[in-house]
Amino acid sequence: MGAARPGLSERLDALSRGVEAWFVARLPQGAQERARGRVRARPTREGVWFLLLVFAVVLAALNTGNNLLYMVLGSLLAALVLNNVLAEWNLRGLALERRLPDEAWAERAAPGTIVVHNARRFGAAWSLGLREEGARAGAPIATGRALRVGPGQRVAVPTRWTFPERGEVRLELLVVESTF
Repeated sequence: MGAARPGLSERLDALSRGVEAWFVARLPQGAQERARGRVRARPTREGVWFLLLVFAVVLAALNTGNNLLYMVLGSLLAALVLNNVLAEWNLRGLALERRLPDEAWAERAAPGTIVVHNARRFGAAWSLGLREEGARAGAPIATGRALRVGPGQRVAVPTRWTFPERGEVRLELLVVESTF
């Protein structure tokens, strides 16, 4: 069995992580700590289409000089900024805890949970996707979804844990995504 080649999305993610690490390493120490604590936002498929639309409107506005196109561009950019602020706010203040199954077999699903705690005093976290990434590239070890986590609330999200091999498995990265 050969290893699957990484797709464009995986290669772009790896490139963006490399550029981000290079940039953060050149910041002063206090700024490095703040940058590592920030929420990372990557565009969805719909977000990429939106960015292409913004780019097309920029080109049209520059070529024609039409004021209406500049107003449309301004509203698109305002929507983009508002979306990024809301996406970051939706993921801020969340704490995660893994509850692994008591017994698990290689390549067989076992029930477990991921507990999401919203430590904020105001505002719920909406439409969260949870994914546990293993040390090897490929299918995630566990996935789950939480529709709403209220302020100060703990929600146990049921997951199915599928470990790729026998023995110890290193759990490295628990990814929290939002449709925002």
